[in-house]
Amino acid sequence: MELQDMPTGSGNEEQRIAICRAGITRIYQMLQDAPAEWESHLNFARSIATSLERVDFFSRTGRATEQTWTVAGIQKLAYHDADSGGVQDLADWCEKIWLRLLERDSRWVDALQGLEIEIWEFGSDSNLSAGLGHSWLLRAQKHLAFIHQEDGSVSSSSGSNGRASDGRSINGLTSFMSLAYTQRDEDVDDARAGAEAEARLATSHYVEARAMLVAATDLLAAATEAADGEGNTTGDLLCLTAEAYMSLGNVTSARMAEEHFISALRYLRRARQVPDYALAPYLQRYLDDYGRLVE
Repeated sequence: MELQDMPTGSGNEEQRIAICRAGITRIYQMLQDAPAEWESHLNFARSIATSLERVDFFSRTGRATEQTWTVAGIQKLAYHDADSGGVQDLADWCEKIWLRLLERDSRWVDALQGLEIEIWEFGSDSNLSAGLGHSWLLRAQKHLAFIHQEDGSVSSSSGSNGRASDGRSINGLTSFMSLAYTQRDEDVDDARAGAEAEARLATSHYVEARAMLVAATDLLAAATEAADGEGNTTGDLLCLTAEAYMSLGNVTSARMAEEHFISALRYLRRARQVPDYALAPYLQRYLDDYGRLVE
């Protein structure tokens, strides 16, 4: 897509910002109405990013909501296909801008991790989860997707213990082999599976995912603390933080994962108590299934 109406360097700066803002609105609309076209908008987003930096837009005070909304839109496009790793240059640009915004105020909740932002200028009340913490969570998705695929493959190839689903041995000789599968054999297999799972924690995708998710949880927890101090903590922020802790627990040793899952449950409990806020069904099921384990 050509950005034919992007103002030149000699144009009025506010005019350039207004045109860039219209371009971001266009990106949001495309992602909602025609997401299959996302790749055709990448150069368009790059042009917007370049133009905004030329006018030093992100150093201007008094425009926090507009700045957050702008970076969140480009980040949403950059990670439209998060499982593939996102669009690296745009993702890196967003992270750079979040860090720049945080230099102005280290407790800026939106930059840390995205409050509910009402985009009144554009006639929308979209809930935008934007920010540096969300950026790290999105970066981890590529590794989490690979881990999920790999673990599923390991489970399907080794989970049958040599038995067919109807109790017969898979080589079809007799059912004797399955009958001979004792509790001791099951314990040995469980121990082996546990050892293999621990070994996988040292592989590259687990290590990368953990590092990114530690950063995400730290930043999201800081954002929640800052929002608590301002009295405007939202259910979206609490749930995003919970999801980061759930993901971190899934790539952490069983000896340490429990504390991450407990943190997730506590955030979900808080989110459920937010007036007029409903948990997503899968988060509600998680809380229903495991919430009783946390006092």
